[in-house]
Amino acid sequence: MEGADSIDRTILSILTKEARIPMKSLAGRIGLSRTERVTRLGKAGVIRGYRADTGQFHDGHIQAFLLVTLKRTPSLGVLDRLAGPVGPKLRFWPS
Repeated sequence: MEGADSIDRTILSILTKEARIPMKSLAGRIGLSRTERVTRLGKAGVIRGYRADTGQFHDGHIQAFLLVTLKRTPSLGVLDRLAGPVGPKLRFWPS
């Protein structure tokens, strides 16, 4: 990231190790008030999201949660094609 300074690198280092750290705690550790730098790093694409990495479940299946936003409401046929072989395990939530 262009323009990243030592504070940005410290923030990224802490978040890499402690992704769930409260922003207030993060700000205290870097010596600044509640930081907007994390928001800026997100808008710049350096921080691309937050997730819980649960690994593999006991039955050997891997579960994934995807959010897909479409510009217009598709027909049910389009949704069926998007579902592919996962069939009934795919869930749709209208916005």
